[in-house]
Amino acid sequence: RALLEVRAEAARLVGEQEALDRMRDAWVAYGAGVQTLLQTDLDGVVGPLATLMQVPPEWEQAIEAALGADLQAIVVERASVVEAVRGALQSAGGRVTLLPLDGLRPPPQLPPGALRAADVVTCDESVRPAVETMLGAVALCEDLPAAQVLLPNMPPGSRCVTSTGIVLRAEGVLSVGQAGAGGVLADERARRELPTRLEETHQRCQEIEEQQRAGAERITALEAELEELDRQAAAASEEKARTLRDRLGKARTEVAVAEESLRSQQAALQRETALLDRLRAQMSARRQRAEELEAEHAAVVARVQELRAESSRMGAQWRDVRLHIQPAEEELAHLGEEQTALEEQERRARDRVREMEARHGRAQLEVARCRDELRLLARRIEEDLGLVELELAESVTAQTPLPLRPLVSQLPIVEELPEGLEDEIRRLKTRLRRLGSVNPNAPDEYVEAQERHRFLTEQSADLETASARLRQVLAELDELMETAFRETFDAVAARFSETFPALFNGGTARLELTDPGDLMNTGVDIVARPPGKRTQRLALLSGGERALTAAALLFALLHVHPTPFCVLDEVDAMLDEANVGRFRALLEELAQRSQFVVITHNRVTIEAADTIYGVSMGADGVSQVVSLKLEQRLENRE
Repeated sequence: RALLEVRAEAARLVGEQEALDRMRDAWVAYGAGVQTLLQTDLDGVVGPLATLMQVPPEWEQAIEAALGADLQAIVVERASVVEAVRGALQSAGGRVTLLPLDGLRPPPQLPPGALRAADVVTCDESVRPAVETMLGAVALCEDLPAAQVLLPNMPPGSRCVTSTGIVLRAEGVLSVGQAGAGGVLADERARRELPTRLEETHQRCQEIEEQQRAGAERITALEAELEELDRQAAAASEEKARTLRDRLGKARTEVAVAEESLRSQQAALQRETALLDRLRAQMSARRQRAEELEAEHAAVVARVQELRAESSRMGAQWRDVRLHIQPAEEELAHLGEEQTALEEQERRARDRVREMEARHGRAQLEVARCRDELRLLARRIEEDLGLVELELAESVTAQTPLPLRPLVSQLPIVEELPEGLEDEIRRLKTRLRRLGSVNPNAPDEYVEAQERHRFLTEQSADLETASARLRQVLAELDELMETAFRETFDAVAARFSETFPALFNGGTARLELTDPGDLMNTGVDIVARPPGKRTQRLALLSGGERALTAAALLFALLHVHPTPFCVLDEVDAMLDEANVGRFRALLEELAQRSQFVVITHNRVTIEAADTIYGVSMGADGVSQVVSLKLEQRLENRE
């Protein structure tokens, strides 16, 4: 059995080496420009930087993060190769970064004690200048705190990189996440180590075969010894025969054990042979899949070239449009300046209008106040009119005189004034002088004020009537809303009590109103009992249980009132595989009536989708949206 396992491991390593060699020959992991340059086989091209370095496994992620797309940089012997490279790329398209060994400059010095990334890299001395240029100004740190301590002492243009791939630049910029060329160094290391591992596997296979041969020889020797013992037992004495029979029994036992072991090994060999056949079939399928991926990659490269040509054409059109747009933009800027000036003039005019309106309002208030005072004075004068003769000609010359003379002519002639009357007259005249001039328009203003009062009274009555009607409508709306809320709540609560056990595979749950007597202001509580637990409020459940309970409530709402579409964002992030399966089943059931847009990273949920959208970043660092219709894809594969 051990031999079969070793042989299967050897076959797997051979297949892996073949796949890596094919990918290496096609340079699948590299950009279109790098592929074109490496397949052209120009003189003076050494190779991609990633293939010329050997990095310890613990620092692979840090080096990949530090270099990023520069892992695909091409090392060349001299700078004069640039023209040949440009000519090769001009027809096929693409873009590469070149590292001419005769034109590289040394990097800035790092502070004492810093671990230089270039020092942990093993490479040929001929390409050491390229490694020093790219990694000489990079310091390696175990973790982020150590990098933050070292960063203030780093020279401009240098970087700190942690073992997990976090990049801190001397300028304070941080880069986190997976690097764009992730896995290139690991693939190169695996390709270098595969021959050694394959050789070790072959040696183990030979050792096991040698052990099997030794075991077979041992069985043969034991059988010969058994035959010899049989012959000796026939000729020996009884005592000797007993001894020989004992030895014979032991030998037979050893032979039986050896035969049983041989049969077990043969059965295991058959099983492992069948397993090896299956593995070979799987390897063949994977090779076929790799060929399909290579074909798809070629199609993608062709499409990229078409898009680049289209981009060049659109760029030329854009430059033509810019030539026409520039005069219009200048005129637009001039008009914008004029508009700004006009807006400023308008603002100042509005400020003056507001100021005049304020002054006019204050004047109107002052006029109204004066009119009120005049009306009050007029009433007082009319009360005292039968007692005195008005002698205010010098103070009211500009106003229309009151009709007092007819009234005075009708008064009786008095020969002698009563005692004290002159004092009373002087007192009343003094009061009249203090009251000032008389407003002759007071009756008209009174009629106008009375008409205004009547109009405002009618308006107030209309407003009170409309307010009463609005209050009645609001009361009816409140009643309708309470009825609709009660009906919807009862339906959702009933559906929730069914959806909860379906998602949890058991348990119970219910919805409760916090204030049943005030439906317009009441809240809703969720009381749940997951399987194997006691009844408790939603806040006391675990994160996954809360997420599943919220999903049950959402599905209950969609059962009662379906919507055209629904967006779910990472709803299944905290669910295990069993719960995700039940979540997916309910999602597929509801998808018959509503369209779901699900943002997820869960494989089980993705398998239920009709169309998958993802964002992919190419070697040039440009993100693009990729879509895949699963049903159409499966039909094409069939």
